[in-house]
Amino acid sequence: VGSEMCIRDRAGPMSSLRTRVSQAARDPERFPTESDEALGQALLARVEALVFHYDGDERRALERAQASVRHAEESGVRGVLGQALNTQGKILNDRGRTEEARPIYERAVAVQTEAWGETHRAVATAVNNLGTAVALSGDVEGSVAHFHRALTIRRALLPHAHRSIATATANLGATLSRLGRHAEALTYFRESAEVFSAVEGPESNDHGLLRIDIANELREVGQFQDARASLAIALKVFGAQPVEHLSLIHISEPTRQAEIS
Repeated sequence: VGSEMCIRDRAGPMSSLRTRVSQAARDPERFPTESDEALGQALLARVEALVFHYDGDERRALERAQASVRHAEESGVRGVLGQALNTQGKILNDRGRTEEARPIYERAVAVQTEAWGETHRAVATAVNNLGTAVALSGDVEGSVAHFHRALTIRRALLPHAHRSIATATANLGATLSRLGRHAEALTYFRESAEVFSAVEGPESNDHGLLRIDIANELREVGQFQDARASLAIALKVFGAQPVEHLSLIHISEPTRQAEIS
């Protein structure tokens, strides 16, 4: 299941966003002091890091991400530092460098918690990303607590029909499934499918994929008739061949695309 809507989706083309942030960062009226200037440079470097990341230029993306962290530290604004760390971790994680991403995400969690308290969306994002890195580094059991914490924060802050709730429950379901805890996984997959259906519509790809996950878990707990019914819903979404000609092969994993706070 994919991650939350990213910054480029919210703000239009990344090149346009980069231009606007660059102009703002160099505006002495917006950033009159050295601390303010460092803040502007942190924001600019973060956007540039994402531009290079989406363009596939890992070296320059990491250089700008590190610059964003450095400028954010100079500015003294903890929330911006947390965002910069999250971006640095995302770039490493998306490139498969999860062992390097993990300590950065751990620091991001600590910084964002210090800045915003225990229950804030920025904290939930950092915790979720840490859980993803922990799972992908091989410690699947250890990731469960992080995904639970991220979901708890989001439940307290967001309406039930929200994509972040769907993502968090899908991550938990996938993790529990990998641990062989199929009855628990089934509960979270069902909730995720319900939310994706409400948010994106019953014909969305995410809802269809979750229906296949549900079918897999139902099969694991011996509920074969219900598994076929769930698969039939998925086939309706994707317009695929009849149920009897399709194997239950899809197994979800925690999202490899880390979220952007």
